[in-house]
Amino acid sequence: MKKLILTCALITSASMLSFAQSTQSSASLTSQTASANQPQSTSKRVQPEQMAERRAEMYKKQYGLNDQQYRGVYSAELDYMKQIMDMSAKGVQPTTEQSQQMAQSRDARFQNVMTPDQYKQYSATQVRTQAVQQTAAPAGK
Repeated sequence: MKKLILTCALITSASMLSFAQSTQSSASLTSQTASANQPQSTSKRVQPEQMAERRAEMYKKQYGLNDQQYRGVYSAELDYMKQIMDMSAKGVQPTTEQSQQMAQSRDARFQNVMTPDQYKQYSATQVRTQAVQQTAAPAGK
C-alpha cells in the first residue's frame, strides 16, 4: 500500500512539474513571438496604393488599357480602396448599400476612362464574379 501511495505521489509530482514547465515555456514563447511579429504585422499591412496598383495592373493586362487609361483606372481604384480602408480602420463595416454605392462610383469612373468594348468586358467580368460570390455564400446569408 505504501508503494502504491508513493508511486501515485511521484507520478502526480512529475506531471505537475512538467505541466508547469510547459506553461512557462509556452508563455515565454508567446510573448517572444508577439514582440517579434509586431513590427512585421505593421510593415506587411497592405496599403491602398499597393492594392490599387495591383488591380490596375490586372485590368491593364486583362482589358488592354493604355497608359492614360491605366492612370484613370488606378486613380478610381485608389479612391475606392481608401474609402474601404478608412471605414475598416474606424471599425465600421460598410453596409451592402454603401458598398454598392462605392462600387458604382468607381465603375462610373472606369466607364469614363475605358473604351466601350473594354468597359463591356469589365462589366461582364463583374457580373460573373458577383454570380460566383452569391452561389458561394452560405445559405443563411
